[in-house]
Amino acid sequence: MRYNGNMEVCTLTLNPCLDRTLWVGEFGEPPAREEVQTGGKGVNVARVLSALGAQALAVCPLGGETGKQFLRL
Repeated sequence: MRYNGNMEVCTLTLNPCLDRTLWVGEFGEPPAREEVQTGGKGVNVARVLSALGAQALAVCPLGGETGKQFLRL
């Protein structure tokens, strides 16, 4: 199958998450920098497909404070 530029994909992520990355200088020191981004298998797949030019939609259940932060990101 060849990609023709009109691909549309919908992914389902049943367990969405927030990926937190911390940068530290030395072991035991407080983090110098922190980054939080949305994650989960389907979310990550949709992000990569979108970067490759496909139209992608990630569908996932969200709730509580984590869900609110997920939507903000």
